[in-house]
Amino acid sequence: MKPAVVNAWSRMVLIPAEEGPWNYRWTSTVVLECTCPPMEIRFEKGQTRGPDELPCRPAPNAMSGGVATAETATLEVDGDPGDLREPRDLRRPSPGPEPRPRSIRKGTVQFGNLLPELPFVAARELHTLDLSLVGLRCTMAPETVLVSDGLVHSFKVAPSEERPDAVNVRVFLEHSVSPATREKAGLPHLVILKFSREPVKKVLRGKSVVIDPGHGGRDKGFRGPVNLLEKNVALIVSRNLYSLLRLADARPYLTRRDDVTIEDFDRLRAATSRGADCLIRIHTSGDDDPDRRAYFVRYSPHLESSRALALEIRNALLERMGIDPALVEWDELGRVPVPVVQVEPLCLTHYSDEANFRAPLFQKRLAQSIFNGLMRWYMEKG
Repeated sequence: MKPAVVNAWSRMVLIPAEEGPWNYRWTSTVVLECTCPPMEIRFEKGQTRGPDELPCRPAPNAMSGGVATAETATLEVDGDPGDLREPRDLRRPSPGPEPRPRSIRKGTVQFGNLLPELPFVAARELHTLDLSLVGLRCTMAPETVLVSDGLVHSFKVAPSEERPDAVNVRVFLEHSVSPATREKAGLPHLVILKFSREPVKKVLRGKSVVIDPGHGGRDKGFRGPVNLLEKNVALIVSRNLYSLLRLADARPYLTRRDDVTIEDFDRLRAATSRGADCLIRIHTSGDDDPDRRAYFVRYSPHLESSRALALEIRNALLERMGIDPALVEWDELGRVPVPVVQVEPLCLTHYSDEANFRAPLFQKRLAQSIFNGLMRWYMEKG
């Protein structure tokens, strides 16, 4: 078997840390599957000086290859954090010396050039980490894998242009964080880059977010062609978003946790009485024409920050889900002293949208997209 990198994927992992229902070590991992161990894992010169020295350079404006959204780039979030456990083959890495911390370069990347298949073009500062696996060839197709988990934005695996027996890996990160590097012997041999999600926690720690799953009880909302109800869709997405925010040390609150009827006044009052930073209302769109579908992110006109939050969530949905929701000013969201946004990322009356939503991975990606938009809004607020 020829020495080669044959596959690459990413996922978020939870490892129980101490007692407590939400006390986990939360990491993002990039895993490279190889037919044998690399002779050397070589980080780019200037990227091995430690986390306190972060040299800056512009990230490249273009990368060859298309975009892959690997099914293994999963978000394993459910209502119970116990479901988010590290996969068995990675849970007990072989003992060895602690890796030297790697520092990250940073620069601005144009999404439209970096990820040419995405319809959205916007500039945002990303940090880059470059390394080479020496002694291996690249047998997988060179491509940019979109992760978009709030920390790892994407990564690219490609043959080295300098030497034929090396594979280059470039990881784009939304936060500056140094990875721990591990290897796990076997077939395939795994090279694992683990990125602590502590920078994500620093952004969201202590932030109060009220999540309002639309409808409930006797109020069913839209009905799909195969009888999926909007009230249930809203609750599933809201629970997944709640789990993500809890893991990030935020203080989320659900206006309903079950299939119960709640008056609109009580939903709005929850945002003000709890001193929330924002109110996120989860709904779906629908239409009398089953062949028509549209997506919306609505925002209250009473606070300028509502539009900024809506824009970040809209952009995150476009990036991760490939949908382009209309940004709509909507006075019917209610007058409260906090930013209010209503997200409608699914057209339930369209047969393909209803079918897609029945997949748990699709449900979790919707929640991750809203989470990403929230995180970026807090980052912009400072």
